[in-house]
Amino acid sequence: MCELGEERGLCGWNCKHSYYAFVDGFSTRTYTDEQLEELEAKEQEQHEYKGKSYNAYQASQAQRQMETTMRAQRANIKNLKQGNADSDTIVAAQARYLNTLNQYKDFSKKMKLPEQIERVYMDGLGRIAGGKSTKAVTKKQEEKAINHTLKNAVGKDIIQVEKTTLNSSPNSITQKTSKKGGVERNYYDNQGKQIKQISNNNHGNAKMHPYGKKGEHAHDYIYDADNKLIGRPTRELTKEERRMLIYYDVIRAKKKNK
Repeated sequence: MCELGEERGLCGWNCKHSYYAFVDGFSTRTYTDEQLEELEAKEQEQHEYKGKSYNAYQASQAQRQMETTMRAQRANIKNLKQGNADSDTIVAAQARYLNTLNQYKDFSKKMKLPEQIERVYMDGLGRIAGGKSTKAVTKKQEEKAINHTLKNAVGKDIIQVEKTTLNSSPNSITQKTSKKGGVERNYYDNQGKQIKQISNNNHGNAKMHPYGKKGEHAHDYIYDADNKLIGRPTRELTKEERRMLIYYDVIRAKKKNK
């Protein structure tokens, strides 16, 4: 039941539990049956965040995923600075990190979980989005960077990125846009794992993407039990997905003609 000896079981990944022998008539129970029932009821309490319900365990796992995302974002900012990237690219990366941080704080509050931000700062990178040695990300800069943030046809934020990754903020949408207007839009689940990508072109390979008028298509991401990506089959866009891309093309054309 507890899968002792397995990586995901008792004493496995991130497990905080241990066990010992219980000798009837000698050992003392840690919890009574009533206390265990109360703990179980509390564990199953549901809290809602952005339209999705979480119990205590699910919320803690979403929290861990956001912490992992922030460590990756901080490392990316450090690499951009060391590689002398342009200031707009660095500011955009900092804004995305701060956006995840704010979401983490809001999520923790709604789920009634204590923040464990030390899990993020354990990377030893210090303050990477402000301070004496780094120009702080101002509100104006953040707005500029996330304009870089678009909206899709139903009003959900789309974060412009330079590179597509398998992990991002939970329930987010990112978009990579080429100089010629090619779009790769990426969708992430509640754990920040990529589940889908839709494109408005054939990536220069019409034979592999014989869909639509311009090769527009979708990829669904498939993972095994260990969350390892094992496939991303290609398919036609649904009517709704096609509407999303048409909406973006119309908005882009309007901005271009201004």
